[in-house]
Amino acid sequence: MKKVLVTGGLGFIGSNLIKVLLSKNYFVINLDNLSYSANFYNSKDFYHS
Repeated sequence: MKKVLVTGGLGFIGSNLIKVLLSKNYFVINLDNLSYSANFYNSKDFYHS
């Protein structure tokens, strides 16, 4: 399984990119500062620190 880090994954482009990567069995880590156009409903698991 390949691992991918996506920055801005809760925005429009990033969230759609993550959907494609997950459908191709990638392990995806999303890094987002949640300050602009964040869509929490696109997130499968949400961790905040």
